[in-house]
Amino acid sequence: MRGAATAALHSPCCAGLARPAQPPHAASAAIDAAGATAAPGGIKWVHLVRHGETEMNVALGRLPPGARYGEPAFVDPHFPDTRLTERGRQQAAVASAAAAALAPPPQLLVVSPLTRALQTAELAFATFGSALPRVAHHHAAERLYLFSDVGRPREQLEAEYPGYCFKELPSSSCSGDSGSGSVWWHSGEHEAEAPGEAWPLEGEDELQLIDAHEPAAAFLRRVERLRQWLEARPESSLALVSHWGVLHALTGDEFANCEVRTLRLGDLRARPHLLRPRQAAGRPL
Repeated sequence: MRGAATAALHSPCCAGLARPAQPPHAASAAIDAAGATAAPGGIKWVHLVRHGETEMNVALGRLPPGARYGEPAFVDPHFPDTRLTERGRQQAAVASAAAAALAPPPQLLVVSPLTRALQTAELAFATFGSALPRVAHHHAAERLYLFSDVGRPREQLEAEYPGYCFKELPSSSCSGDSGSGSVWWHSGEHEAEAPGEAWPLEGEDELQLIDAHEPAAAFLRRVERLRQWLEARPESSLALVSHWGVLHALTGDEFANCEVRTLRLGDLRARPHLLRPRQAAGRPL
């Protein structure tokens, strides 16, 4: 895994970005400085962005009838921490124009630690450079439905994305804890809510990694903690790069790949009746 992370540093999707690399402590300091200088009070705005098209999106779209997501013969295509496709990278690059025109401009960029969201943030917010502080928050990660929602250890992410602060991830070295790559995603500690949510997986190692999907109640609590964290931030304008499930739970609306919307932060709320997986047609990941 370490070799893959090192190779990704030189991949085409990460090359040519405007933002210079920063050590983790510098990224953490930038987050603290952003909070210290933000004006308190007034309306708070959040710019919501869904990640671009992924390998998993494409794989799910190719499944035959009867074996699609939510159907009896479905088997996880197995794309751990799925990446953007070339089309997804193009979508994110195109979204940079909308990001540059955001009003009010974001004072803090909050990103899911899943790679597809980080890749999207890199491309969509490249024009902001190092002037925009960036923090990865595990509460913004997708609900763990499939292997595509399994993340990577913190130290790999810090090495690959040095301009981001990962101090919100458990045991992050941004806060001075050396850590050893703790698991920050749902790891099967809770049982599945219903038999219909226990999709078949191939291989013992996979079953050890995910023995149950993230229960709706646990996901709802996490989304609410994310909303409260955003509300508690002193910035008056934030950008959030996240996922279909998180954005759907917060807004009640569907988000297309790389869709950008601006809402009042006070209008967001976790909606428990929207947390069941989509059936038949397949959930866009």
